[in-house]
Amino acid sequence: MGSNYWRIGVTCERIAKLLIELTICSICPLPGVGTVEWPLLGLGERGQHTVHIPVAVLLCLPMFLRLYIVCRYLVLHSVHFQDPATKAMASLNQISVDFPFVVRSQLTERPLSIIVFSTVSFWLILAWMLTQCERYTHSDDAGSNRHIIDFVWFEIVTFFSIGYGDVQVETYCGRALAIITGIVGTLMSSLLIALVGRRMQLSLSERRVNQVIAESQLSIQYKHSAARVLQSTWRASKQRRLMSVEVGGAHRRAFLRFRAEQRNLLRAITGFRRARWKLRMRLEYEDDYIAFRRSYVETQDHLTAVRRTQQRLRTQLNLLALNVDKLSLMLTPQL
Repeated sequence: MGSNYWRIGVTCERIAKLLIELTICSICPLPGVGTVEWPLLGLGERGQHTVHIPVAVLLCLPMFLRLYIVCRYLVLHSVHFQDPATKAMASLNQISVDFPFVVRSQLTERPLSIIVFSTVSFWLILAWMLTQCERYTHSDDAGSNRHIIDFVWFEIVTFFSIGYGDVQVETYCGRALAIITGIVGTLMSSLLIALVGRRMQLSLSERRVNQVIAESQLSIQYKHSAARVLQSTWRASKQRRLMSVEVGGAHRRAFLRFRAEQRNLLRAITGFRRARWKLRMRLEYEDDYIAFRRSYVETQDHLTAVRRTQQRLRTQLNLLALNVDKLSLMLTPQL
């Protein structure tokens, strides 16, 4: 039995996938196969509790599961699958080039186009399915028949969790599709928020600019606080000297000014400590990538300096060895 024997590659998972695919592709509406009784919900005063729906209409709904062929087409015709270099790189990194990977890649490159196309296609497909589920519920009242545009409107308001209530569904099929619409709408809203948040993030250069501006402002505030401390100290010393030479009412006024300058000095010292703390916290909590980049640049500078020192020492050692050789040649004849 060779290694290329076909039964070796057949597993239970692959057999299950094959059977599911054959089942999906075998679903097809057949004309003249009869009708089924479909229960109605939320009737109110209406007396009809069931309605007869052709089986062919119900078989049309699961036919949309064949859209997996479109997903397979997108994978097989994507750049990630057709480019040998990309496939080799993905294999080396243990990445499977499948539909989720292709979708994530396309969402990264063109998020708005993918979301808009997927959302509109979902609305149209679900609106058509709702039309087929609800078209026979008003057979007695011709004026109550609703067009597919009504269900497109229903899909939109349900997708965005609005729900005006002007269009209602009266079958289990319609309500199941409405639940699916609400779930998919929530997922798409979360995806849109995540993509917008990613787009709103600052680039590395922009973060670096903000970091430099913040550090510059805090450094200026720190220097001004230090200058105010020196000024308040000088004024307090000046008022102390005046208080020591003044007498009477002038001495009392000098004493009050001295106390005021002491309070100003205390406020200046408090502001100086606060500015120093802010500057220290800014330097500690800077962006991780920026800090890593700065450390990398500093390490490269140190390594460059070490290499220069080594090269200079190597040159000096070579020169010393050359001088020793010359000295040996000069002393050899004398010996």
